[in-house]
Amino acid sequence: NQVLNQGAMFITDNRYQARMETVNGIFAQNWFDISKKLKALAAIRVDMFSGEYYTNQTDANRNVTVEGKKSNLNITNPTYRLGLVYKPIESISTYASYSTYFKPTRTVAADGSMFDPEQGFQAEVGFRYEYKSLLSLNAAGFSLARTNILQSLPGGQFKNIGTGTSKGAELDINGNITNEFSVKLGYTYACLL
Repeated sequence: NQVLNQGAMFITDNRYQARMETVNGIFAQNWFDISKKLKALAAIRVDMFSGEYYTNQTDANRNVTVEGKKSNLNITNPTYRLGLVYKPIESISTYASYSTYFKPTRTVAADGSMFDPEQGFQAEVGFRYEYKSLLSLNAAGFSLARTNILQSLPGGQFKNIGTGTSKGAELDINGNITNEFSVKLGYTYACLL
């Protein structure tokens, strides 16, 4: 007396979430030759976000029965990136970089307000060694942080939980044994705080 399937499943929508967004960005970047051995990078980006968010209640035919409260997001934020590359000899280069991060949180709180945008930074230092076209070695240390991280809670609730950081190091080695055979080895260690 087997039941081979559960039969047709019909899903009736009783609400829909609307998101109407416009995102624009402007970006500029330039490399600067400070000297024969030292170069710098500077970049800036300006992001402009605007959005309207709401949830309407609907009947079985998807006709709107209750219009939801509209929440608006209008935010403009600049981020930037800076970097230095120092090449004391042809086979070795060292670098340092710092960049900022921005992402609007497109989630509406229960009271209709918008959560603060997530922001952060990443800093990195490292070096690269190249031996002809046969071997390259890259090593770097990094630190990054994010603020206003949004956490999903039971029952469809959300809250900002503060700051998260990560620090670590990475190493990768690339070797070209022949024109047809190469070896790659990589390792990353990261500590989340």
